[in-house]
Amino acid sequence: MVGPGGDGGSSRQDSSASAALAAAALLSGSAGAAAGGWLPGAAAAAAGAGPWLRLVVGSGPAAGRRYEASSQAQELVIGRSPACWASIPDQEISGRHACITWSAPLGCWQLADAGSLNGTTLNGSLISRPGRQPGCPAALKHGDRLELGSVTRAVVECSTQQPQQQQQQQQQQ
Repeated sequence: MVGPGGDGGSSRQDSSASAALAAAALLSGSAGAAAGGWLPGAAAAAAGAGPWLRLVVGSGPAAGRRYEASSQAQELVIGRSPACWASIPDQEISGRHACITWSAPLGCWQLADAGSLNGTTLNGSLISRPGRQPGCPAALKHGDRLELGSVTRAVVECSTQQPQQQQQQQQQQ
């Protein structure tokens, strides 16, 4: 889903992702997403939507695009396919290149290469496995740098706070 600061284009993916986020917000009682359809990460967290993730593409064919999700998402697929959560039209990116998931037991977002041909690096370390085999999940944190193939670079912005942790922190301030 492309948010403010993205390319501004509309696509079936953007509208379906917006609808999914709005539906999730309605189910969780978050009126902000229902009203606007798009919640910036901090607003999503403040609205009680739980942990959020934003992928900001800095270079490559999708430079400037931002993709957002909350922990209600099951699997966020990054790839060249238009069906992907983060559809990036880069010939060095596989149709289904990498996946991001929320791990409730670990309380963090995780990235795994999905068996891509040209690999995925996290903060300069290759997380891909040989032979186009899916990789093991690696924990993500705010500020992590991703390389998908040799052209596309992105930065992860995320929160891992659960709503009750946020409320406790606000009360302490």
